[in-house]
Parts: sequence; structure tokens; C-alpha cells
Amino acid sequence: MATLDSLGLAVTPLEEPLAYPGRLPGGSYLLVDDRLVTLRDDAGHALGQSSVDAGHDAVCAARLAGAVSLDAALSSLHAAPMRARAPVVAVGSNAAPAQLRAKLRARAVQVVVPVLQARITGLGVGHSAHVARAGYVPAAPFAQPGARARLFLLWLDAAQRDAVDGTEPSYRRQRLSEACTVALPGGRRLAGVELYRSRHGLVSLDGTVPLPLGSQHEVIGLLRQRLDVDELQAWPGVEAFVRACAGSRALRERVASRLGELGLVAPDHLQGQG
Repeated sequence: MATLDSLGLAVTPLEEPLAYPGRLPGGSYLLVDDRLVTLRDDAGHALGQSSVDAGHDAVCAARLAGAVSLDAALSSLHAAPMRARAPVVAVGSNAAPAQLRAKLRARAVQVVVPVLQARITGLGVGHSAHVARAGYVPAAPFAQPGARARLFLLWLDAAQRDAVDGTEPSYRRQRLSEACTVALPGGRRLAGVELYRSRHGLVSLDGTVPLPLGSQHEVIGLLRQRLDVDELQAWPGVEAFVRACAGSRALRERVASRLGELGLVAPDHLQGQG
């Protein structure tokens, strides 16, 4: 286990919008307040028996009380076991531990969350056709037959799920379509996975094909070129766009409106149960 600071993962897109979607670990982890525990999916065992590795972190070792399995670790932390949690795909900043920590803390919810990497087929990731309150253009999923993506799954208890829902007013959570498959690194297939679907559609150059997820400099640069909004042309660059949008709800709404008016929004073609 190591702290987010020591791993270089402590900055959130809420603090640095141009760093969206944030800094991500290289593999599955258990987020425990300001620390990460390494997780390994052990094929053939229940998810709660996944191995945990606290490394040389004495603080972590003490809190986990010597636990070597995920459910034992969760029990030591007085957190909900895996059977009481549900997987939600994180396509954007929710996968960044610092952003997830900030969202849960802001709603006074326990910050103990297993986050597992998964291979998902049939799902693409682009940009939602709106600007978030912090001034960045966030990610959103869309149906893309044949696509393969390596994404993170947040295993949330009921209180955490409600808390994250509260931070996603521009999205609705729904069941992932059976046309998509989800598998953990060990090969285990998962069902009942949910995701956050944008209420705005996705940024598109032609109104049909979503623009693939890129850097904020890329997508904001595109918006400044394509949108004939006087306020946009007056801003000297990407940083100014972010500052202006973060400071004005009316401007954020104007950008989203113009995307639709100019035919720069594509549907996500996602199917599933609400």
C-alpha cells in the first residue's frame, strides 16, 4: 500500500481540469482513504477472495489487521463485503482514485472502494456533449461493436452508489447491454454491470460517429474551432475556455446548446435497463 501523494495520484481533475480524466494506477486496487492497496483477481475463487497486498506500509498493515483476502480486508475496515457491492464502469475521472475520494468525502461517505480492471468489448469512450462544472469536457460511453477497452470497475455499496449518482447530474446510471462483455484479467466474466450514460449525447464531427476520447487540449481546441460563439472566440486559448466555463453555468449551457444546433452531437446507441 502507498499513499496517493507518494504515487503521484493525488491531484484531481476538479483541481486541474486540463489533466482530465486524472492520473490512474496501472492495475486493480483497493482505495482506503488516502492509500491504495494492490489487488489481484485470483481466477477460480470468489471475488471476495482476491488477494490484497499492503506492501511495506505499516499504517495499512495495521488497518487491515493482517488480512490477505479482499473480504477480510473489507471486514477489518468495517466496510461492506463484495457480495453487498455492485460494479459500475468508470469511463472517465471516476476511475482516478483522487477524484473518487473527493466525491465520496464531499458527501461524508466511507472511502473504501475496490476498483478492478476489466476488459470490455462492444463499448467505446468519447466525450459527452457538454461542459462539466469544473470546465472540462467529460468522458461518456457509446456502443461500438467489436471495440475492446480496458476500463476500471468501481465496486460500490449502496451509500457510495447514491453519493456518486449525486455527482453525475448529466448522466444516468443503467445496466450495461448484454451486447457488451465484461471480463476480469483472470478471465472471470461478469454480469449485472452498470455504467453512467450521458444525457447529452457525444461530441461528433459529423453528428453520427462519436469523437474518440482525447486530451482536453484536443477536444477544447476542436470546440473553439467549430462553435461560432462570440465568447469562445474572445478567449485566447484552452486555459481561458476552462476558466470561463467553470465560472459560468450559462456559458456551459450555451456551449452544449450550440453543439446540438450545429449537428455536432452523436447518439450513444447504448441499450440496457434503467
